[in-house]
Amino acid sequence: MMDAQECVKLSPGFIKGYYRLVTACIELEKFDDAMFAVKAGLSLDKDNSELHKQMRLIKAKKQIKDGRKNGPVVPKERMAAKEALELMDQLNATKREMNETGQYLQKSQREQKMGELAKDQIKVVPEDKKMYRGVGKIFMKSTRLEVNQWMEDANTGYAKDEVKYKKRMEYLEKKAHSIMANYKEVTTR
Repeated sequence: MMDAQECVKLSPGFIKGYYRLVTACIELEKFDDAMFAVKAGLSLDKDNSELHKQMRLIKAKKQIKDGRKNGPVVPKERMAAKEALELMDQLNATKREMNETGQYLQKSQREQKMGELAKDQIKVVPEDKKMYRGVGKIFMKSTRLEVNQWMEDANTGYAKDEVKYKKRMEYLEKKAHSIMANYKEVTTR
C-alpha cells in the first residue's frame, strides 16, 4: 500500500496509481481509504470504468463486512454476495489475462509482418554480398542465405506463438463467458 501511496504522491495525475492504491486498500480491508482513493481518481477521470468497478466492489465488500459486524446476515444472501464477489474477482483476473495475451498476439503478428517485409527487401541483394544481422547487441556479417534462413526461423517461431496465443485467447474467452453465466445465476437467485 505504501508503494501505491508513494506513486500517487509522486505523480498525482497518473490514474493507474489510484487504481493500485484502491486495490491495495481493498486487500487490506481499508474500505474507507479505498473509497477515498477511488473518488480522488475519479476526480481526474470521471469516466474511468476500472475505478467505477472498484467502487462497486468496495461497496459490496463493505456491505458484507458491515453485515458481519451488525449482526447476522441471512446466510443464503451472504453466501450469494460472497460468491458474486469471488466471481467478479475471477472475471477481472481473466480479463487481465486476456489483455496480456492479446498484446502478445499482436506482437507476434507484427513481428511476422515485419519479417516478411524484410525478407522481400533482401531478395534484391546479390547472393554473394555480405550483410549484417543483429544478434542481441552485436552485429554479425552473414551471407544473404544465412540471413534469409535466420529470418525464416524467426517467422516460424512467431507463427507458432500466434497459434498458441489464439488458443489461449479462445480458452480465456470461454472462461470469461462461463464466469459471467455463473455470476448471472448467483445474482438472480
